Amino acid sequence: MVQSVAKNPSPITSEFKLDRIHALDAIRSFALLLGIVLHSTISFQAGYIEQGWPIVDSKPSQELDILFYAIHVFRMATFFFVAGFFGHLALHRNGIIHFLRDRTKRIVLPLLLFWPVCISSISGIILWASYKLYNGQLPPTPKPDDTVASFPLTHLWFLYILAWLYLLALTLRALLSNLDKLIPLRFWLDKSISKATYSTFGPIIAAMPIAIMLYAIPNWAWWGGIPTPDQSLIPLWYSLLIYFFIFCLGWLFDRQRSLLLVLKKKWLFNLLLGTIMVVICLSLAGLESNYLPVTDNKSKFIYACCYAVALTSWTCAFIGAGMRFFSHKNAYIRYLADASYWMYILHFTVVIALQTFFADLSLHWLIKFILINTLTCVVLLVSYHWLVRTTWVGSLLNGKRR
Repeated sequence: MVQSVAKNPSPITSEFKLDRIHALDAIRSFALLLGIVLHSTISFQAGYIEQGWPIVDSKPSQELDILFYAIHVFRMATFFFVAGFFGHLALHRNGIIHFLRDRTKRIVLPLLLFWPVCISSISGIILWASYKLYNGQLPPTPKPDDTVASFPLTHLWFLYILAWLYLLALTLRALLSNLDKLIPLRFWLDKSISKATYSTFGPIIAAMPIAIMLYAIPNWAWWGGIPTPDQSLIPLWYSLLIYFFIFCLGWLFDRQRSLLLVLKKKWLFNLLLGTIMVVICLSLAGLESNYLPVTDNKSKFIYACCYAVALTSWTCAFIGAGMRFFSHKNAYIRYLADASYWMYILHFTVVIALQTFFADLSLHWLIKFILINTLTCVVLLVSYHWLVRTTWVGSLLNGKRR
């Protein structure tokens, strides 16, 4: 039975009276750390190599192809959902002026400060990998196109897109506030979100707009997922709209936080539904990384629908599982949640350096993969603890420590 929805956010249960909602902190950190695992698979993928990626491991792995695919389905959707939730929470806790100042400090400034470090280190390692791949000679490189339409945001694209999402959310909020005086739009949105969340078909309902936007992507690739908007300062409209839709769902969930408890109860069902959809998607796309476009419109429509349901189901399952297992305060999880931002910002340089080092070694791919992930996490955790946590960098990324 669907509970009635008031115009104001629903009463906050005891799980949400703390300064931090520990489960969502954990979920956000896990989503970031899964990025390390995701990027650690790239050198083992035949599909990436065919696109010109110069770090080629001597032991390719179809299993890591599938792992990449599975993580890519839900990871960034989960991150942007949580970002929307915390965005609404921060706005209403501190007001719009403090919100804008805080988002500038913790999102825009890290992007401006760390992008030069990341792009220079990544470029150097790619030159090293290319030098090894082409037997001591560097291949000719095209002249870079110095325009906003061709700007390598690297893996920090998520900060750039997040800044856009905050601006879009504040603009839409201002419009809805004016319209709400005539039509109770926010009440209708709250009611619709509540009904969909309690419904067994909630993930399917949420997936419908995403499926339409995926289908509309020109030359959408089988393994493309939501295309990564990392090569331009002009955001890909379809990626921006999909992430904005997911961000808004998180924003609206903060208005009714008790709906998180519904996801908590349904996490296993949503996990099963998402798994079934991923199996169907892989049966259509193939078990090896394939970045060729989907040319048949009927196949594209079916694939877009299945992929969208997989995305929403696994996102709901990941959030629900976090609510189920990480709702209580835990010092280790809290520490990891604080460290994860730093770890994600610097991880790509470390990962591709280790991939380049291990590429020619005659070890089993699983041993290499475990070593790359373990060494990356050790290096980044040690650097966070000794160089970041108690410094101005830690304050910049995570706010003042209490």
